[in-house]
Amino acid sequence: MTVKVTTEIWIQEPDGYDPGAYIYSCGNARGIEPMDGIEVKWGKDDFLASPDAAVATFTLKDPSKYWVNRLKDRTVIGRTVVFLAKPDDGTGDWFWFRGRISGMSVTPGPRNALTGMPQFYLLHFTASDKTADFGNIIFPAGTVWPNETMLDRAIKIKNISLPINTIADFFFDPATVGYAAYSMDVSGRDVGDVVDQFYRSLGYAWSYIPSENNVRHQRRTGTGTTGSKLYLNYKNKVRPIPDGYTFNDSTYGDVTYRGMWLSACEVSADFDRMYLSPGNGINRVETTWKDDSASYVQKTTAVATPESAANGRRTVQFTSMLSTATNITYGASYIFYQANEEGSDIQHPDVVYDTRQTDNGFDNIWAARDLIEAGEKPTRVFIGGSPWSTWMDDRPPLFKMQGGVIRYEKQRWIFDINLNTLAQEVPAAPLTWNNLSTGVRWGEGLGSSGSYGFDHGVIWNDTRFIADSNYLGINPITL
Repeated sequence: MTVKVTTEIWIQEPDGYDPGAYIYSCGNARGIEPMDGIEVKWGKDDFLASPDAAVATFTLKDPSKYWVNRLKDRTVIGRTVVFLAKPDDGTGDWFWFRGRISGMSVTPGPRNALTGMPQFYLLHFTASDKTADFGNIIFPAGTVWPNETMLDRAIKIKNISLPINTIADFFFDPATVGYAAYSMDVSGRDVGDVVDQFYRSLGYAWSYIPSENNVRHQRRTGTGTTGSKLYLNYKNKVRPIPDGYTFNDSTYGDVTYRGMWLSACEVSADFDRMYLSPGNGINRVETTWKDDSASYVQKTTAVATPESAANGRRTVQFTSMLSTATNITYGASYIFYQANEEGSDIQHPDVVYDTRQTDNGFDNIWAARDLIEAGEKPTRVFIGGSPWSTWMDDRPPLFKMQGGVIRYEKQRWIFDINLNTLAQEVPAAPLTWNNLSTGVRWGEGLGSSGSYGFDHGVIWNDTRFIADSNYLGINPITL
């Protein structure tokens, strides 16, 4: 059976009334109920961009006039709001959106015939996630950072954010924590601007992951050379699922994001349209920095392909915090190769996944956790049966979700997903028809002979990207 997931809206009540408490918007003593429909827009649509703050919209029905009075008291804007996902498999709840109310409007309902007063009020809320606070946290005049390590910088960013924003940590590659950074004046700059520069200096984009309440660097995620493994779904059908991806945050413990499957039979997309990404064709990355080996003189370093009149120049520029030449090259090269590989490839059309296609549920809890998350993760997604991969011939149908819209309405979930192609890594031993496991049959479920059938969304082209014959045996577990 599928994993069913519902959601709740929690809003922090205004200080002075019930400080620090949250109210569940349905079934409370005031009779406040959520109207059907929650929507959250999150992420980005350009692989090089920093994410916009996720924005949520929802409506509550209030017969008590409680929130109307809070609006008159000027105690609505800035209240904390969180969305809680509640699976029915007993694995535990998680927060998939954390933010603050940024706007509210009120529509009065039908009037009482005797009193002339509205019988209830419809409260239309807008909320922005925690990263929206970054733009309102300004470094004071005279804030000059000394020559220090990037770990020192991360601690400073966290400390100035803490009184206002309760994000737990700012994670980045532990191999870079000791990288040297030059002295810089951050007076008058907002935290968002500095966070962008911090992660860009190391060659990364970043994202806020609400279920963890952490900011993490978003490393390049390749297709892998070992191929995808075969797993059973809840209907005893077999499909390819890519390996998990591990963040090696050694100081705080490793975090692994498992691979995920979506079937082209269960998503909608404009498969007749393929397009080039906005970053297509970038052939030069210029970095401005200060060299600690030359008395911190300002320099500009370029990583580029050979130029000619035939292809011109398309440049990305940024200012790094780093002060050592080898580290500058590391960060700039990371951006350059991302732009010239997965960033310049033809991209998969956006897809829409509606859980009506899967009994209003999810194949497994890990897919639910990755999809119901208003923040970018490095999860690899296999789009089974995608015409895109067939047309592109040698491209594995493996992607990363980098943005989109999450909707919850009528007890089902709808996801508009913006996909980014992964860096192409050639499998060491591509699968052929002759070495496909004979224990997996086409269009058949578990039979008396112990055979398994491929999921209806699997096509022959998908099996080309199961690379290692050791993975052809069935792993009889649900991820």
